[in-house]
Amino acid sequence: MCLMRELAEIVRWEKKTKLITIIPIFYHVDPSNVRNQRGTFAEAFAKHEKDPKVDIKEIDMWRNAFRKVSNFVGEHIHDRYKSTIIQDISRRISRELNSRFSHLDYNKLVAIDSQVDKMMKLLDMESNNVRFVGIHGMGGVGKKTLAQIIYDRVSNSNCRFEGSSFISRIRENSTIARDLASLQKELIFAIMQEKIDGGEWKWFGPGSRVIITCRDSHLLRTHGVNDIYKVEQLGIEKALQLFSLSAFKKTHPTENYMDLFKHFVKSAEGLPLALKVLGSFLFGRTMDAWESEREKLKAILNPKIMDVLQISFNGLQELQKELFLDMVCFFGGRDIFSNMLLERFGHYCIDLDVLVERSLVSKTYQGTLIMHDLLKELGKEIVRRECPEEPGRRSRLFCHEDVFNVLKNDTGTDATKAIVVDFCPETKDQRLNAKALSKMRKLRYFEIHHSRTLKWRRNPLKYLPTIELRYLELPGYYLKSFPSSFQLGNLTVLRMPFSRMKQLWKGSMVLPNLKFFDLDIQRT
Repeated sequence: MCLMRELAEIVRWEKKTKLITIIPIFYHVDPSNVRNQRGTFAEAFAKHEKDPKVDIKEIDMWRNAFRKVSNFVGEHIHDRYKSTIIQDISRRISRELNSRFSHLDYNKLVAIDSQVDKMMKLLDMESNNVRFVGIHGMGGVGKKTLAQIIYDRVSNSNCRFEGSSFISRIRENSTIARDLASLQKELIFAIMQEKIDGGEWKWFGPGSRVIITCRDSHLLRTHGVNDIYKVEQLGIEKALQLFSLSAFKKTHPTENYMDLFKHFVKSAEGLPLALKVLGSFLFGRTMDAWESEREKLKAILNPKIMDVLQISFNGLQELQKELFLDMVCFFGGRDIFSNMLLERFGHYCIDLDVLVERSLVSKTYQGTLIMHDLLKELGKEIVRRECPEEPGRRSRLFCHEDVFNVLKNDTGTDATKAIVVDFCPETKDQRLNAKALSKMRKLRYFEIHHSRTLKWRRNPLKYLPTIELRYLELPGYYLKSFPSSFQLGNLTVLRMPFSRMKQLWKGSMVLPNLKFFDLDIQRT
């Protein structure tokens, strides 16, 4: 009788708190007899009903408790070894506890339900086939979080799995082959509860599910992953919500912080990592601190965000790294990049495919290539670190202060491959020394934004090295023709808007590689 009351109390608490997981064990008992209370169960209840010491209402509670627990998925033990039974039950309880003690705070997750639903469709839990599903996306977009949620849901709510395991930080823990082998053994032991050397796909039993997160979609495909789900950045509404949860611990920001709030959300461009890092850093700080951090981010990318994003860059080959940094230049003032420029700068289409596969560049449905603003900032920071103290020794110059400093003080070197200035402030004194360009013998890309106050000492085209030059954009050119020494054999793009030229050059000029020409003459 005491056991009946305990069962009724357990069922009552399960219904009240939703914190209890009931795992019924049907030991040499048919679950249908428990549910319908037939056979020995019917006989036992009949005896209790005849007992004057037992209240009929309490008996009804017992009946309802038995009916409810018989509907739970449990263990039906009939002719199995007790040791096997105990092992199976222990594994299941372990999985339940793993779920309860997950490190994820589900109250702070944003826009996750739709992604979980899409992943569950790819996993196709009704199928008895072995399925490998990949989660792909740029660093910091939330691949690991999504995988953890799916793992918590699937491994702990579906009792058909004999074992489950979630291993994170594989990249950090597998720098050498010996480390990788130990991780493989850890995974197999966690699932099989026994030591096994090696492992093959065919070892997975029917109905097994494997989820792999990776920044490289090509790597997933080459390893035979059945389906790949790409995690996209958050839309503006969800980004606002996530940033607010991190910065204010609520879904809406404080009104007087609204303008700053929107600036940080815009700069994060929907990347969950950036939203959480910046929001957590700014939590509880004054408005002055917020404004200071905004100005700081204009110069230096947040280290935590950079460290995550740079992992993808570090895994590239040298030519692919050069392509990425060149594309940071190209995307400085535009949102498209053509294969023509790619080839003319000595790059290969296959390397562009690698950048797309590793989520360093995205391709729209129309085929247009785009780059996340934080990845552009990453590229600029990588270049800045080439020589923090002396801009003239860096491979690429982006900041107008650095460019003006190098050209004014004649500190350029042949390390510089590109100069890109997409913003020139209007000032009283902006005289640049054209002769300083002559030291940049490897210059391939030269673009300076138009400014009415920008002045040159001497003719920049006279000193600009042209042997390697592929792209030239120089607005507001004030002379009436190109200098005779200006040879353009390798030039692919020539843009000279707002110029005052009357005649391009005297005599003939051979331009074998020129593909794009824009000469918007300023009328006087």
